[in-house]
This record gives sequence, C-alpha cells and structure tokens, in this order.
Amino acid sequence: MSIDYGRQPLANGNLPNRDPNTGIRYGIVSLNELAWWALDEFEPITIVACPACGAELNDEFDSEIDSCHDCGHTSEFSEDWYSDPVGWTYQQDEYSLWLDESNEVWVFKSPHTTSKWSHCSPCAPGAAYLKGGFEDVRDYDGIEEDLAYCLGPEWYEQA
Repeated sequence: MSIDYGRQPLANGNLPNRDPNTGIRYGIVSLNELAWWALDEFEPITIVACPACGAELNDEFDSEIDSCHDCGHTSEFSEDWYSDPVGWTYQQDEYSLWLDESNEVWVFKSPHTTSKWSHCSPCAPGAAYLKGGFEDVRDYDGIEEDLAYCLGPEWYEQA
C-alpha cells in the first residue's frame, strides 16, 4: 500500500503532477531500469547566463551578444556563457521526457499509459512510480482510470 501525497489540489485547481488536460499522472522511472541506450537519447538543458554576474539571458538570446544586460560584462560569446546541464530532455515521437539529477526519468507525455504503478514519495506528490518494466503498457484510449504515462516496451531491455 502507498500514500497518495497528491490529493490536495494546487492553487490553480489542478492536482499536482498530473496532465491538466487529461488528468493522467506523470510517470517516473529510474534510468537504471531502461535499456542501455536510453541515456544517449536525452539532450542537455543548459542556461545561457553572463559568466561574470550569472544573469540569465532571455529566450531570444543572440549568439553575437557582446555584453550582459545586467552588469555590462563584455566578452566574445563562447561556452563560458553556458551553464553546466541543469537536466536532460527528450522531445520526440509523442514523448515528452525529462531526466533529473537523480537519474529519474519523468514521463510528461506519452502515447502509452499503465495502471501498474505506486505512489511516489512526498518529493513528487501525485506522480506515479513506474516499476517492473513494461507490463500492462497500453495506448491511451481516453478511458477515465487512474492511469500514468509510461514508456513503451522499446525503452526497456527485453528479457
């Protein structure tokens, strides 16, 4: 038995760690449970920031930038302006995934769902901890159940 720490709605009325449009829980699976190649599919997420003061540049940054809008630091735009990765993402093939610093893969969107999951700790209230591989994976058919987004069988080592 597990405790659902995500029963309390957020200020906007949505339940935490659920797709606001479908109500399907976001799934979380350990990278260690996935196929050996899974890590290679993720792209790093970096922040463009001034190397002198750390001010983040807006989304429309220009690779020709020569000064910081906050402190006026000037230098040639280079790798110094990029942070170390703050996470990793995969956005393809109807999937929206995020790999966090704990090597947990968050499944925010997927063509597959499952009803085989347990509740996450209070660190991820309302999210579904996916374990046990790809049993009971199915395509989302719109039926209202307590489902969680999950990865398809191709993401797991086939035993």
